[in-house]
Amino acid sequence: MRKSVWILAAFSLAHAQSFEVASIRLHPGPLSRMMVLSISGTRIKMEGYSAFMLVMEAYRLKNFQISLERVARQEEDLRTVMYDIDARTPGERPATPDDVRKMLQTLLAERFHLAVHRESKEMPVYALVAGAELPGLKESAAGDPCSFHVQVAKDRRKYEESFTNCGIDELVNQLGTLVDDRPVVDRTRLTGTYDFRLIATPAFINGDRPEPGDIDVFAALQGMGLKLERQKAAIEILTIDRVSKPTDN
Repeated sequence: MRKSVWILAAFSLAHAQSFEVASIRLHPGPLSRMMVLSISGTRIKMEGYSAFMLVMEAYRLKNFQISLERVARQEEDLRTVMYDIDARTPGERPATPDDVRKMLQTLLAERFHLAVHRESKEMPVYALVAGAELPGLKESAAGDPCSFHVQVAKDRRKYEESFTNCGIDELVNQLGTLVDDRPVVDRTRLTGTYDFRLIATPAFINGDRPEPGDIDVFAALQGMGLKLERQKAAIEILTIDRVSKPTDN
């Protein structure tokens, strides 16, 4: 079974899209911006990505959908060592986000030696639900691309996240980085695009000893007319079987 998975992965890689050139560098720090992806024609820039975040981006998954169980000894580095990527797509046609994700999958396989497999698990989740009023969401023009910016506040404890022309799925993706005891799934039934801002202290920073000025994620969402409820759901999981530090450019 495992052999067939490897053969399928090799076949997929051979037929996948690839960046024409790609430079991978350690992020110089200090870390003030994370997961910043910019696409300008055929030029791709990614700033402040850990290997874990690169897998999230490449496969368009939330953080709880990636299992590090098989590479547990590497978990700290996979989550904390940050990289910047400067790449160019082949040809002259401007790249789309889907193009970039496919090429990033190839980059991870070739340069990080990433190998994965998928499975489904039922697990406890936080379900994001919407109230009758949504004071924190402003409807935006349909058709415009979604963009979001994540910045660490000066106190180094709060994340300031700004979203423009984004669906609720983008908020759910980011909430996965703010709560750490269970995954977050979308149960809002909101299908539009919105402009909104979320300022909150991640659970892994807040911990059991919140400091003055910390903003609980649950309270921040309630101010937007949203709520996290404890439920269960079947979740697709991508298990990392193998990964290493990136090879030279």
